[in-house]
Amino acid sequence: MANSKYDFHKEEERITEPRFNRGTYIIVRVDGHKFHAFTEVHRFDKPNDKRALDLMVESAKQVIKTFKGHIPLAYGHSDEFSFLIRSSSSLLSRRVFKITSMIPVVFATYYNSNWDRFFQDSLSGAVTEKKYDAWFDARPKEYPNFKAVIDYFRWRQVDCHINNLYNTTLHAMSGRYVRYELLSQPDASMSGVESLKTVKRTPITDWIKDQSKFSSAKEATEQLSKTVSSDKHDIMFLRYGINYNNELEQFKKGSILVDIDADYGNKRPKDESIRHLSVDLIGSQKFWDEYRHIFDDFIKLN
Repeated sequence: MANSKYDFHKEEERITEPRFNRGTYIIVRVDGHKFHAFTEVHRFDKPNDKRALDLMVESAKQVIKTFKGHIPLAYGHSDEFSFLIRSSSSLLSRRVFKITSMIPVVFATYYNSNWDRFFQDSLSGAVTEKKYDAWFDARPKEYPNFKAVIDYFRWRQVDCHINNLYNTTLHAMSGRYVRYELLSQPDASMSGVESLKTVKRTPITDWIKDQSKFSSAKEATEQLSKTVSSDKHDIMFLRYGINYNNELEQFKKGSILVDIDADYGNKRPKDESIRHLSVDLIGSQKFWDEYRHIFDDFIKLN
């Protein structure tokens, strides 16, 4: 319909569609939509299901690979993943609607398409059937410099720490806790599926047979409302023999994905260029110093 009387619609779209400002960092956080119900229907392990977390990680890697060179850093825990878009990036012409629709679409497509690869029952070999597709939405925000970006990712890791400590205690008290233990250190090149072979999974009811030691979820929630962090540690260790310090670092600190190509050049295949870490972002500057290449303005402002 070129040069028709209806062409004004195209011009109106061009004028009215918002774009992110040039020179700002963009963070897009992808969140599961009604994910609590999704985890219940699919009987996820509590408080963390490593299969689900590894599938989230691989889905996030797919986003980074799809938009190669634009997203140097991503961080996720539970049902969320945050993606950092460079301040120098012209990804999708920095169009707000394009960016906030394309990133969750790529993420959700990989998540749903690769479900069977991750949800294997290690004992029976059966696949946990996906009853319906998982949905993800996205919320974007601009940040002026690397310091604001660092504060954002520290905020998300604080959220991970608080929620995981609470949920681990809650599900121990209600008898739904499942312990994951590393049998051996997985090779750095392993995929999420392969890394599951190095993990032992043990429900709390395997070592605590007395059901009277467990409470209802409502009762446990009421008890926890009056506790601080040290109380939660004591409840887990003294009542249930759970040392929170021994929980997987992925559970306690979340998953950090760094595209190291900008640091080492484009000599590695795409899969090998994305490093998966679970380290401290809050109390230490080590990570930010080591991977300063993810910021366009780090050296200039620091």
